[in-house]
Amino acid sequence: MRPEIVAALVCPRDRTRLSDTSDRLTCEQGHHFPVCGGIPVLVQDDGAAMHVSVARALDEDERAEDLALDDGATPPPTALHPFVREMQGATSGAMFHAARDRFTTYPIPELRLPDGEGRRLLDIGCAWGRWSVAAARKGYRVTGIDHNFGRLVIARRVCRQLGVEADFLCADARRLPFADGAFDVAFSYSVVQHFSKDQARRILAEVGRILAAGGTGMIQMPNRYGIRSLYHQLRKTWTPARPFDVRYWTPGELLRAFEETIGPSRLTIDGFFGLGIQARDSENFLPHHRAIVRLSERLRRAPWLAPVADSLYVHSTARAPQSTT
Repeated sequence: MRPEIVAALVCPRDRTRLSDTSDRLTCEQGHHFPVCGGIPVLVQDDGAAMHVSVARALDEDERAEDLALDDGATPPPTALHPFVREMQGATSGAMFHAARDRFTTYPIPELRLPDGEGRRLLDIGCAWGRWSVAAARKGYRVTGIDHNFGRLVIARRVCRQLGVEADFLCADARRLPFADGAFDVAFSYSVVQHFSKDQARRILAEVGRILAAGGTGMIQMPNRYGIRSLYHQLRKTWTPARPFDVRYWTPGELLRAFEETIGPSRLTIDGFFGLGIQARDSENFLPHHRAIVRLSERLRRAPWLAPVADSLYVHSTARAPQSTT
């Protein structure tokens, strides 16, 4: 990892500085965290509430199995890793389910941020790294976190394969292992929406803490009043709830939550007719899905339609960092 990231690391339990001792990181209070294959594992056991991916990351044998997903080679950019092909529907939108076998290269979306010019960007819930790649290509110094260790192994491989630089850590978005003000930009796509609203606010408070004063938060969230969102909410009335279901927010709720935890905020349109729809992906979609993406892109150019868009970006400007407990 870049020295500046190592220097910014803190213990997710007590926020004291971490020091590197051989194959693990140790904080001033004696909490230990393994470094496996060069990837720090900064998650902790939450007991019965612990996510299965966190449990896997905490298991040495499971981590070793995940490390085997990367053989150390650097295949050509057109060689799509089978793990990514399987994950596309979960991390990049439902339209990938029908088209996943049509993709022969990695689907890297457009990051709607200005050129990075070396600014520090944290990609929260980076999965296999598609947004991390997009940010690195725009000139950001990227750090990606995810609670799933295997996804980070793949993300690192994809970056090597595509010739971009990024650092990756296994971490919990609710307990970011970074010092106050460590980043200039915080980005997250299709992540915060899967937490309860109380837990989501906890993540947002962490974002506000790790952003430098005047830093930028850009986080994708679902709109309760979106056209397709209304359909999904109706359907959920007769299907069993699952722990990581999407939680829908009203535009007013989003603005209040983000302004309270990060700073002044505004909404822009990400897309219509679903979550995760990106124009750059559509060339490999089925014809009727391409038509939906084209229509979504046209509607996105009408900012007054934001109240009925399905997917929104919340842009926030960070106040001076304030530590949270």
